[in-house]
Amino acid sequence: MKLYDDSWKEKPCKEWQGPKMAGYGAKWFKIDGKFIKKKIHRHTIEQFLGRKLSPHEFVCHKCDNPACKELADMFNISISHTRSIILKVKWKHI
Repeated sequence: MKLYDDSWKEKPCKEWQGPKMAGYGAKWFKIDGKFIKKKIHRHTIEQFLGRKLSPHEFVCHKCDNPACKELADMFNISISHTRSIILKVKWKHI
């Protein structure tokens, strides 16, 4: 019996083909007249949510591929990154 839906594994990631920053897809965006380099996964979630993420919010990838730009592979959390990793590992082993 599975406690979570892992049907997302059936399709490959859409990997960012442009520049990368620490392994994450990155792009320059013009925001409020200033050019800012942002990670693609954060920008994707912000566009989906219709708001800017706070510095305390994180975007995790179900696929564990930091260069992935597929919205369906991402989820937004507002707890510490360390705690999210612990929770993710626990769920994988149940």
